[in-house]
Amino acid sequence: MSACVNSDNEPEIQILSDEQAKRQFEETVRRHFKMSSDEFLKKLRAGEFKINCDDSNLLQVLSLIPKSLR
Repeated sequence: MSACVNSDNEPEIQILSDEQAKRQFEETVRRHFKMSSDEFLKKLRAGEFKINCDDSNLLQVLSLIPKSLR
C-alpha cells in the first residue's frame, strides 16, 4: 500500500503489487541509508539498528518492508 496525493491535492491510497512494494522499499532504503535492501534487512535482523521513535528515516523504511520480505 502506498499513500500519495492526487491531482486535487487529496490523499489517495494505492495498493501496490509485491514487485512495486519491493521496488519502493529498495529505493527508499538506498535514499536514506545508502545500501541495498538486502543489506539493510541483514543488518536489521542482526540487531545493528537501534529502533528509535525519533529516527523518522528508520521508521519510514521499517513501515515499507513488504510482507514477502518480513
